[in-house]
Amino acid sequence: MAVCMTAYMAACLTACFSPSAERYYHEGRQYREAGEPVKAVECFIAATRCASREYMYKGRSFSNIATMCRISERHETAYRYYEKSAEQFARTNDTLRVAYALNNMAWEQAVSGHKSEAVLLADSAEYICPTVPVFAKTAETRAAACLYAGEYDSVLVYTGKVPMESGDSAYFDMLRAQAFAFLGKNDSALAYARRVLTQTDNPRYIDDV
Repeated sequence: MAVCMTAYMAACLTACFSPSAERYYHEGRQYREAGEPVKAVECFIAATRCASREYMYKGRSFSNIATMCRISERHETAYRYYEKSAEQFARTNDTLRVAYALNNMAWEQAVSGHKSEAVLLADSAEYICPTVPVFAKTAETRAAACLYAGEYDSVLVYTGKVPMESGDSAYFDMLRAQAFAFLGKNDSALAYARRVLTQTDNPRYIDDV
């Protein structure tokens, strides 16, 4: 009996003092916002390796690693980490986060020139969570997939399908500007490029337009 009680107390103490996935995740976010990506990734990886069942924070950690890979244009690696984040969010039955993760996977396929794979993943995201926010994100992804596939008329079709309830975005206008530019319609391209500049100071969008 004494041995069992000792083991129980030891287990409790270990649980109390072991760093949690939530703690590692928040530390990673702080490092990321402070411009220390290496330390941020170390914390996010530590979060994913915790023995606890904190699937939400593990999913968020995988997603943050993926986004950092996306920024550095490591799209295949980003895809794998978004896939891992989807698996973690699925364990919490959070269909919205799963759908967003699937859409992120679709976007990585889109920019890598794999339009068919991107469309299938976007379809899956919409099927799992048929809501306005998800439809808005998948519309962006479908438009991007068409842009990278050289189907510029289709880009304009998908950017016109954004649900009115979600509002428009600088990203849609950036896609429109690029599509019109490739179609040789410079006046329209410049008009949408100017709209992007009035809506955001995101360096990636500004560089693209």
